[in-house]
Amino acid sequence: MDRTGVYLEITDPKQLRAAPEVPELVLDEVSASAAPTICRLYNEIWEDSGRSGWSPERWAGELSPPHIRTWIAKIGEQPVGFAEIGWQGNGHVAIVVIGVIPSFQGRGIGGDFLSRLTRLAWKTPSSEGRSTTRVWLWTVPDEHPHTIPNYLSRGFRETQRGNEAD
Repeated sequence: MDRTGVYLEITDPKQLRAAPEVPELVLDEVSASAAPTICRLYNEIWEDSGRSGWSPERWAGELSPPHIRTWIAKIGEQPVGFAEIGWQGNGHVAIVVIGVIPSFQGRGIGGDFLSRLTRLAWKTPSSEGRSTTRVWLWTVPDEHPHTIPNYLSRGFRETQRGNEAD
């Protein structure tokens, strides 16, 4: 399915305008063995879209390469979201997936989660040792009314519109 979306980027760590911290938010980095949890969270966040038909086995394959890292966001022991980030080896870091389950949206979690991961992307070189020069993502305008405003508020800027495969 072709979906027209928006590409956004930050090309300097000083461009990040961090959201207020949610003190009870904890980010746990997980391995591909967390694929069943990631699969469940994805389906809870994005019902009937994109990767919602993926099996835990397919998720495990997606999360296995060394340049892919994954985090589960938690409040207490409750998973409230997750993110997948890919280091591309050329200095570019893609926020492949980031989301918060609907019952926890509107509490500042998404902004804090995005801020923390963007900082991490800038601080972490690729597996080849290359420093980050760009943090970017692709999203669709109708995903959630706060999605694009959150990215723009954090300092991301729109670079183009187009299909995900562009």
